[in-house]
Amino acid sequence: KEEEGGGGGGGGGGGGCVKFQQVLSFSRGGARGWQIAGGEAHSVLVLEDEETILSAGCNESGQIGRRGGGGGGRSRWEKVERRWGEGEKVRMVACGQSHTLVLLCSSEIYGWGDNSMGQLGVRGGDGEEGQE
Repeated sequence: KEEEGGGGGGGGGGGGCVKFQQVLSFSRGGARGWQIAGGEAHSVLVLEDEETILSAGCNESGQIGRRGGGGGGRSRWEKVERRWGEGEKVRMVACGQSHTLVLLCSSEIYGWGDNSMGQLGVRGGDGEEGQE
């Protein structure tokens, strides 16, 4: 479903700008979106079960939670591999320019992506990337 979009981010009229369109549908399977966040070139969606996280977009710094990082974007929504305990619920998700943070209901915070400025809140800050 596409509709004409006005203005829209990214400035100018070219590049990555698209018309308003439906990007994901939960009409099958019963799952529903619960929270969504976006960074400069990636998006993260937490499903209603508060355990499943989907991501799409640029993974140059590992910000969509896929091993290997590198290269361009992923145009398909794919499941993020969990690195925390089974059954842990996600309370909140947030994205920065090239990193993602998840706050669990247990009050633990997990982050992945670019840590070049220490934005994941862990030591490194020298271009070190990863999930802590």
